[in-house]
Amino acid sequence: MKGDEPNWKQIEWSTFEVICSTGKLQPLPQEHWVDWSDSNETITNMYFTDLDREKKGDTDYLSLFDVNAELLMERYDKGTFKYYSYYFITMVDGRVFQSRPYTSDIPGGHHQLKRPDWLSPI
Repeated sequence: MKGDEPNWKQIEWSTFEVICSTGKLQPLPQEHWVDWSDSNETITNMYFTDLDREKKGDTDYLSLFDVNAELLMERYDKGTFKYYSYYFITMVDGRVFQSRPYTSDIPGGHHQLKRPDWLSPI
């Protein structure tokens, strides 16, 4: 995760607790996509990784060290796949905080002409 610490934004993600399971990158069924994705028709896939870390108790200082889930979002727009990583911190009281999108940590880069091989078997 390169770059500055994100400005954490509290979001509503009604199915977050349901999908935290495997500890590996897994495709996320569309009915479990983050609520803000509904308005973007170019989103083609989301992949989720539960990092199996403890939930945070307070919001005094949220850091990338507190991340307990990652979402890889795939968009297909104008003949190009575009990938974004989002990081999440869950709180013991059920709140969920999301980072800004990151593009510098994507293997092969943010823009790709085809879906990367490492996503194909998923």
